Amino acid sequence: MTNAKTIPMHPESMDICVLYDSTNGRIMHIHRVATFAGAKKTSKPEIEARCLKVAKQLGHATEHLKTLHVPQEEFKPSTPYKVDVQKLKLVEQPRPAREGLSAAKQK
Repeated sequence: MTNAKTIPMHPESMDICVLYDSTNGRIMHIHRVATFAGAKKTSKPEIEARCLKVAKQLGHATEHLKTLHVPQEEFKPSTPYKVDVQKLKLVEQPRPAREGLSAAKQK
C-alpha cells in the first residue's frame, strides 16, 4: 500500500448567486459555483438556471423569486443576510439569539 500525496485544490473563481423574495429581501436559496483550473467557466445565466432548478428540487416556490449575483469578497459563509431590494445588495442581519444561551447567562 502506498500513500498518495494530496495537494489541496483551490478554485480559480467562486460565483455566488442568491435567490430572494423581491418583496422583502428574504433569501430563500444560495448557490455557489467553484471553478477549478482547466474547467470551463459557467455563465451567469447558467448559474441562475441551476440556482432556480435546485431551489425547486428543494421544494421552494420560485415563481416570484429573483436572483442576485454576489461578489465572493462580499459574502461571509456563516453570516445571515437579506437583500436590500432597492440597492440590490446584501445586508448583514443580526444573529438570532440562541435559546438556552441567555438563560444560562442568567444563572
